[in-house]
Amino acid sequence: MKNCPKCGRVVGDNENFCPTCGYDFLASAKAATPHRSPYDIPEDLGKNDFKDGYSVVTGTRSKAQGYGSRNNNVNYNPPEKKNGWSIFGKFMGVLIVLAVIFAALHAMGLVNIVFDDDNNSDNNVVSTDNSVTEQKTVPDVVGFKLDVAQEKIREAGLTCVIEYREVNDIAENTVVEQDPEPYTVISNDGSVKIIVSKSAEVQASSSPNDNVKTVHVPNVVGLKLDEGTKKLKDNSLTAYVSGYEYSETTAEGYIMSQNPSGGSSDEYTAAEGSTVYLIVSKGKDMSQYVKLDDYTGRDISDVKKLLEEEGLTVDYTYSYNDYYPKDTIVSQNPGKETYLSKGNRVSFSVSSGKNSIAQPSENSSSNNTNKNKPVFSYVKASSELKPQYGYNYYASNALHADNTCWCEGVSGNGEGEYIMLYDDKVQTVHGCQIKNGYTYDSTVFKKNSRMSKVTFEFSNGDTYTTNIDPDSRDLQTIEFPKAVDTKSLKIIITEVKQGDSYEDTCITLIMPY
Repeated sequence: MKNCPKCGRVVGDNENFCPTCGYDFLASAKAATPHRSPYDIPEDLGKNDFKDGYSVVTGTRSKAQGYGSRNNNVNYNPPEKKNGWSIFGKFMGVLIVLAVIFAALHAMGLVNIVFDDDNNSDNNVVSTDNSVTEQKTVPDVVGFKLDVAQEKIREAGLTCVIEYREVNDIAENTVVEQDPEPYTVISNDGSVKIIVSKSAEVQASSSPNDNVKTVHVPNVVGLKLDEGTKKLKDNSLTAYVSGYEYSETTAEGYIMSQNPSGGSSDEYTAAEGSTVYLIVSKGKDMSQYVKLDDYTGRDISDVKKLLEEEGLTVDYTYSYNDYYPKDTIVSQNPGKETYLSKGNRVSFSVSSGKNSIAQPSENSSSNNTNKNKPVFSYVKASSELKPQYGYNYYASNALHADNTCWCEGVSGNGEGEYIMLYDDKVQTVHGCQIKNGYTYDSTVFKKNSRMSKVTFEFSNGDTYTTNIDPDSRDLQTIEFPKAVDTKSLKIIITEVKQGDSYEDTCITLIMPY
């Protein structure tokens, strides 16, 4: 119990305020306690009041690591101990956060990881490039029989390349070496070369003896796989495809090589029932090729950008054209559906607008040649001679006045073949001017066939047939009996004068009016 110094009332020891007058015992006690720094050392303070630099009275650490200030009115709270599990928990929390972030990046394809089966750190690949080629691990096939080794390599997603070597002390058809070494990580489209034993004992057995019957080994290189397989079977041999490879020269599905070699002479023999290993062509690697479209009528700048992005080189020349707007493509070489390897060149003829020179003659027999000249937007032909010697013979060549021409592409002299101009809207046509044959020069003109009779057919089904001079290289004007409203004008090769060297019939220029 204690007495209130203000009113004298007796109150409990734990009471902080007097219930009668409100006297504040705590404020009075604080005011009566002198302020001391934690580092003040009273003269009467003993060393037993400290432990390891902490004051057991005040709970503070002294600068001197052993002494502090005593304050009997302050409750002691021991210093908080660092918990080892708390630090470990924080560390694990950080790891978990990093793992979640990494998993999210991997799921989005921003991070790829490849580890080999042996956890070999040299073969681990961490990549942040989403376009990295998938990698494969080379299996260990040394010591295995050839068919088993091939199967292991095939299962690994790789191509097997076989080379035979004469070995005396190892059984035939056993793998003695491989390249790359086992467990090497290589690109997905890689191959494994294996050296297969060909024992001297077996080689010697190619000559007839009491135990082994030999048979002739035919040459099957260049044959289709099924044909080569049958031919080997007919000779009591077994065909085995040991791999497929790309080839620039051998068509897809045809045999590129065989082992052992074959031929027509008696030296090409093998044991009856033995295996002939074949490499079959996969054809050209078309990922390295660009397929051309028909770019006629398209803007040259757009096509140039497109093809250069595909890895091709583009060049072009301008020439006047009455049918194609300026800067649009009139013809191309090579033509559509041609496959070009990257780095090759495509050439275009581009319109520079109308050519005032290539107009119907002023002294033409018809006054209609200069009136409302029709313009057809499109051209096509029943056939085209395939490009050769760097030149093409497309239908579009007949629409511009230069040294090119359209040439039909069928067997024979081309009678019945046609070239057709057409459009979406109706045009009024009075006649047509034609440069007959290939008028490049007099020699080329005579070598190729020319029309001696031509038929014009219109979209309404009407036709008009007339003669045309096969020996003239000049522009010939043909006036129709009456003007025709039509969406198309078909020029049909009706009769031909045979060329001195070639049957092909050509037309250099067509200009309806």
